[in-house]
Amino acid sequence: MKRSEIASKYKWDLTDIFKNREEFLSCAKKIPDMLLKIKDFKGNILKSAETLKEFLDFTHDLEKKLEKMEVYNYCIHDVELDNIEAIEGLDLTENLISEYNSSISFVIPEILSADKDYVLHLISEVPELSILDKYFREIFRQKKYILSEDEERILASLDTLSEGYSKTQSYLTDKEIDYGEITVDGKRVKLFASNIPRYSKDKNRQIRKAVYERESESLKQFNETLSNNYISFVKNTEIVAKLRHFDNYLEKVFYENDIDIKVYDTLKSSVKKYNGAYQMYVDIFKRKLRLKEIYAYDMKAPLFDNSKKEYTVAEAKEIILDTFKVFGSDYTNMLNYAFDNGLIDYYPCENKSTGWSSIYSVATLPRVFANFEGKILDISSLSHELGHFCNQYLSVKNNPFEYVYHSTFCAEVASLTNEILFSNLYKTDDKDVKSELLFNFVKIFAGNFFGASRQAVFEESIHMKVAKGEALSSEVLNTEWLKCTKEIFGDEVKGYSPYAWSSIPHFFLGHGYYVYNYATAIVAATNVASKILKKEEGFLDKYMEYLKMGSNLRPQECLKILDIDMTDSKTYDIAIKLFTDAINDLLKLEEER
Repeated sequence: MKRSEIASKYKWDLTDIFKNREEFLSCAKKIPDMLLKIKDFKGNILKSAETLKEFLDFTHDLEKKLEKMEVYNYCIHDVELDNIEAIEGLDLTENLISEYNSSISFVIPEILSADKDYVLHLISEVPELSILDKYFREIFRQKKYILSEDEERILASLDTLSEGYSKTQSYLTDKEIDYGEITVDGKRVKLFASNIPRYSKDKNRQIRKAVYERESESLKQFNETLSNNYISFVKNTEIVAKLRHFDNYLEKVFYENDIDIKVYDTLKSSVKKYNGAYQMYVDIFKRKLRLKEIYAYDMKAPLFDNSKKEYTVAEAKEIILDTFKVFGSDYTNMLNYAFDNGLIDYYPCENKSTGWSSIYSVATLPRVFANFEGKILDISSLSHELGHFCNQYLSVKNNPFEYVYHSTFCAEVASLTNEILFSNLYKTDDKDVKSELLFNFVKIFAGNFFGASRQAVFEESIHMKVAKGEALSSEVLNTEWLKCTKEIFGDEVKGYSPYAWSSIPHFFLGHGYYVYNYATAIVAATNVASKILKKEEGFLDKYMEYLKMGSNLRPQECLKILDIDMTDSKTYDIAIKLFTDAINDLLKLEEER
């Protein structure tokens, strides 16, 4: 389907950001003069509380303009990957963001040159500044890792360069690699990054196998390029970590995100402890497919997709509103707002990126990016992204500029909670749909807890090899991927591709060490959903408070609002029990059919 064939009501409306490209370009022209004005503040930002507030107000206005420019062009580009104006718009915006980061490189060193007590007293004089106490304390917490003004300027300029690694991987895997053709119902079908996920889940085992082999073979042909790109990316992050006097990038990420490294250690020990639970998951495939040996391409087989019903967007809206009324009218009002104001781009089309996501900024309403094809699981995916939407919407509405962006560690909890609840709360007498949704929870849990943990262990392994100065090559990456796969998944599933790591864009997100957040989030979300389903007294009020928090508290403290401790192995035990109980319930349901 071409994008021009999709009705406007099913495409997002960006006119509240910029009415057209001309307005975007007009905004871009204002930025250089604003960047020059920043120099006037140098050496004066702590002169008085009023001067500090003036500086923050000015930079907030500038950042809002840049964020609007970025979101606007990302939204256009994601639905039209070959849109040259969007590509150029993103490049222009990223250049301006780099210049902005360079121009404010003096700020943190200047604040840190002052006495901490003086700064905290200064902000206490103005109500709008006093609420930023945590923000300024955080700056001083990181003081020992902050470099000189000139050094900070150099590192700021490297941020734009690091984005290039992610773009290279994306352009290669999403657009430029030729994945060849497969035969479907006697016809030759061209494979693209956008339709590989669909054919990978085909009921026909030979089609799944053909897709898996074609994708693996195609990635193999670009293995050297993709490997060198990722190795260069990892080296870049480790160099920056060393320049900031960290031992390695893992230490840097957890320190800067203010998350106890014990969270990561507890995750790794828990996922290895519960390898048997993953084997229970694999056994479902063996039973349903009636196979003695399971191969990697079998693990995407649609075991419980017997439901024939297809849903319209209007029906999906009605179902979602009914399901999530458990949260109350404020929440459903937000959902209605998303549906009724052009904030969701629904349908897949030519040159549209794959997957689902939600993008937002302090200056724009959240936007949900979807590839809706009318299946019950598409409604589940839409529920997931709308969980992000509501969390983002509330965070922007309830926080000052500095606290709007919640950590990734917390962000995925809201979305995964929605998807788990949808699997449990959607009311239907259709046993096929019930099985499909129950299995969806099982699959989501396995994919996020075990799947993301595999990715995290692989990522850590490669980063640590670079940090230690070990030699890397495509062969090392491929071998390490299979090693980590066996470590987390066991060896019951055969035929894993050594090249599959190179198709995962998440290794580049957040400049690395992003994927573990999915594993911790599914555990936290399972705990949250359990409390909601049990109707734990007062918990919904706590949850709505959590959604509004932004970064007002440390990430772990945000979760403690929900009585969840991610350093406690018992939190993982609770989640695993719900996972294995769901598997048993699913098998019982199948026996009753």
